[in-house]
Amino acid sequence: MKTSYLLSSRLENISSKFKNKIAIKSKERNYSYNELFNTAKKISIFIEKKEILNNAIIIILSRKDFLTYATIIGCILSGRTYTVVDFSSPKERLDKIIEKCNSSIIFSSKNEITNFKNRKIIDIKTVTTKIKNPYYKLKKIDDNKPCYLMFTSGSTGFPKGAIIRRESLLRFSHLCKKNFSLNKKDNLTSLNPLYFDNSIFDIFATFLNGLTLTIFTEKDLKNPNHILKKIKILKPTVWFSTPSLLIYLINLKILNYKNFRPIKKIIFGGEAFPIDKLRKLFELDKSKILYNVYGPTETTCICSSHKINSKDIYNISNGYVTIGKIWDSFNFYLYQNKKKLSLKSKKVGELYLTGPNVGSGYINDAIQTNKTFFGLSKDKKKFIGYKTGDLFTQDPKTKKLYFKGRKDSQIKVMGHRIELSEIEVSMNKIHLIDEVVIFSKRIQYTNRIIAVVSSKKIRSKEYIYKELRLKLPSYMIPSNIFLLKKMPKNANGKIDRAKLKKIYEKKTII
Repeated sequence: MKTSYLLSSRLENISSKFKNKIAIKSKERNYSYNELFNTAKKISIFIEKKEILNNAIIIILSRKDFLTYATIIGCILSGRTYTVVDFSSPKERLDKIIEKCNSSIIFSSKNEITNFKNRKIIDIKTVTTKIKNPYYKLKKIDDNKPCYLMFTSGSTGFPKGAIIRRESLLRFSHLCKKNFSLNKKDNLTSLNPLYFDNSIFDIFATFLNGLTLTIFTEKDLKNPNHILKKIKILKPTVWFSTPSLLIYLINLKILNYKNFRPIKKIIFGGEAFPIDKLRKLFELDKSKILYNVYGPTETTCICSSHKINSKDIYNISNGYVTIGKIWDSFNFYLYQNKKKLSLKSKKVGELYLTGPNVGSGYINDAIQTNKTFFGLSKDKKKFIGYKTGDLFTQDPKTKKLYFKGRKDSQIKVMGHRIELSEIEVSMNKIHLIDEVVIFSKRIQYTNRIIAVVSSKKIRSKEYIYKELRLKLPSYMIPSNIFLLKKMPKNANGKIDRAKLKKIYEKKTII
């Protein structure tokens, strides 16, 4: 099999063809492709000079700024695998990820006063300042090599790091350009956190197609007026976020034609969009094109899209808007009880995806990899397929897929994938807790996590919250905790989960 170096060639073409074009827009200033790639080359030279183990993953602390984006490109130029982590996550969780990555190098765009697992954090600005006039020759790197890791919640209580190859990323950028009709004048938003899978679209649909990216910082997302002000000044044309952010703006009644005028296309994904809220967005300005997208982290961010039309908005018989048709780079099948369904049957089945954009399993986790990936290639560098765990039906006439739920305990909160069992495992590690039951309830278009805890010695829920903040990111902490002295049991002597759910769903508050 002939080795491909297409991603390297693509980066070289972009850096020369678009060198004077604006690559990144921020509140402070604009940065050209020439500045982006020159900075990335400096970082690549630094990485190549460092003695880093071949299997070590480069960790980048998540910050929305020019240096962080340049570091991501620098890692790709050097042929090293990277992952972006949430620096505000609990230290215990970060330490687990760093250990899993066998990482010896951590980059930050700020001069950090702390360290992780006794590893020094490298200040990117210092690196790029010391290397003045870099001599750089683009490396040819096998496209079968891993490009990045994206960590998601794991059922064992440990985050899973999905491995995505270079060839998948390159193909993904082409698919985005084709399916969303992206053109040279497009300016994309960076609303998604860099440690969240949706950011892969923001970064690579932009930089691998020679477009422009507008930075929206974490601070901007906490103040909707900052978002609207940046839209007015920096004029992005393509919006991509979870439905949660759009619903938030709709509920505040600040989303209108005037505020959103520069935006031509609105893309949303990561969770289901309630029809009544989507209808408000659709009716806001019918000149804008709306896309509903779907795609697991393990299959390179997005694998299907659907352009919203009036039939979707006013026909609610299917519950949710269709995710559309699976993109050309994939094949798909629906399975029920391990049997492949006829797509004419209209039965609900688990979606299996196959194709070159399927990832290479989870980093250092053979057990979880073998549960969901299948069909290892002869060279053992990639898998043929991935079992999504998502349930769908297909309309035999239109060939479009409709989401019908999950086959396990996984839920979505603000687009983040969460395994309820990971929360349960973390809570069971808290001193003095005897037993824990976790379930979720959908309230006002979002999933609320509910915990029922039994303990003979804990008197205050605040103790539990304090311990959880040391173990889990904020979006995984239960919104309601109910404290019991003893769990109810069924006839078999097991915790009566059905009874608990029935009682405490009613007591749950927003």
